[in-house]
Amino acid sequence: MATSTQDITIKIKLLEEPEERYSTNGPFHNVMAIDDNGNIHEVKIWKDGCIRKFAKGAFLELRRFTNCRDGGIGVNKYTKITRTGNNAFAVEKEKDTHFHEPEVVPLADLEHSPRKRRVSVVARIDKVSQEQQTTNKTRKRDLLLTDGVRSVQMNLWGQQCDMQVTEGARVKIGPVIVDQYKETNNINSTLSTKIQVIEEAEENGTLQGIDTTEKCLLIDGVHMPYRGDITTLGSEDYIISKLPFQIIFKKDNGTVIELRPLEQPPSTRAETTRKPSKMPSRSATNTK
Repeated sequence: MATSTQDITIKIKLLEEPEERYSTNGPFHNVMAIDDNGNIHEVKIWKDGCIRKFAKGAFLELRRFTNCRDGGIGVNKYTKITRTGNNAFAVEKEKDTHFHEPEVVPLADLEHSPRKRRVSVVARIDKVSQEQQTTNKTRKRDLLLTDGVRSVQMNLWGQQCDMQVTEGARVKIGPVIVDQYKETNNINSTLSTKIQVIEEAEENGTLQGIDTTEKCLLIDGVHMPYRGDITTLGSEDYIISKLPFQIIFKKDNGTVIELRPLEQPPSTRAETTRKPSKMPSRSATNTK
């Protein structure tokens, strides 16, 4: 249960704008704050008529707040809220940066991360769900993220559902919060969450062989898996007849995701529309 802390005052700075949420006890606002000792707190605001005081960047003193069971601070009708001057206390730049731009971690690290850990991730958006509403009418959208090693579900909440997301895009997402549902860790958006599309760098190389059964390419003597449609280069027979030749390609975690010929003479363009023919199961190369 929450316990009253009547004779203690805490000084805080609001790190983001409050977000409206819903619970079995009704609607409330949630916001993250840092105190004058550098500790981060989740503040739950149940008191009516005071939300305008909780603007991002505001410095406040709270007295007679409650300690919530999940470790947060509860602001209710008994809480005295005092607005203090700008820069009422100094906030370490490192802590502010870590809050708004937390470290990037592999998806595998999230498997055993504690709840409410604040991180950033780099991954590919594998699936995007349609927007839905929870039983308390909160907007929600699910993303399935993968980095080639692990996959994790991300939940976009509220106005974050309006963010532009595209299946197949490689993105940096943060800050996000680690959560758990049915004993499986996932990540949730915050009001500060941003999605940044990462453009993979193009590379030049020599395509020396293909294996359509194993979905593998031989580029500059290195076998690389590929994802997508190899026939963007032409029919399989056409590709083999032209090996080796120069290509431009992009990789994601060692997997070729996009490729095209470095040069393609006009007289051969019609070949690219031919229907693919069957290929041997092993890597095919041309020794010319």
